[in-house]
Amino acid sequence: MIGNIVVYIILAIVLADIIIMSVYCRFMSVLDKKRMVRRKQIEAQRISEGVSVSQPKKKLVKRIIIYLIDHYFYGLMRYSVIVVGKIPSGFIRNILYRFVFCMKITKRTVIYGGCEIRSPWNFTADNCVVSNNCLLDCRNEIKFGQNVVLGAGVHIWTEQHDVNSPTFKVTERNRGPVVVGDRAWICSDTTILPNVNVGEGAVLASRACATKNLEPFGVYAGIPAKKISERNKDLVYELNGKSHWKFY
Repeated sequence: MIGNIVVYIILAIVLADIIIMSVYCRFMSVLDKKRMVRRKQIEAQRISEGVSVSQPKKKLVKRIIIYLIDHYFYGLMRYSVIVVGKIPSGFIRNILYRFVFCMKITKRTVIYGGCEIRSPWNFTADNCVVSNNCLLDCRNEIKFGQNVVLGAGVHIWTEQHDVNSPTFKVTERNRGPVVVGDRAWICSDTTILPNVNVGEGAVLASRACATKNLEPFGVYAGIPAKKISERNKDLVYELNGKSHWKFY
């Protein structure tokens, strides 16, 4: 009897979390688009006028709502994504990523276990492979072309703190989208920083850190990553959109 009650409680919690995350992620998808547009407008105004633009002070109720959304619900979302990443089925993970966390991916997008995806509603990919234990910071959008492959433990960041900021804040020059072109290969344990475009067919070698754009078909290595050679441009391979390891 007690065992049945425990099972029902667990199922109720899981169902509630799925419903809450479905609503929250859809809401945040819309809100993030407005935030990005607003930030670009403020930055353009700052550049044109040459002075910082102060944002209007928010009312108390609105500040409380934003605090709950950005701290409590966002924290729950991150925890939920990490838990989903431990489910031993790529098929189930893909369904939850698409229909609960609003990731713009398809059935052909393979994401292996142990990945953490922040602001998943800002991730776009189709026929790609993301290996295990990757961290994708999609707060300012991550977009993949076709046949992109990420090795294990890749970290992609779309914003970071400004070390020269008196308040250690995230400034506009320290945030921005990461775009990865068709057939690019991001090898294991690499890092890509904000505002980096990885060109078509480019390779980022293991343990490298990309701080600037990578040219198409260039092979890059080191910290910071520098071009060391050229890759063959006659690439014709197509990923099959299927997970190689069925329980991982």
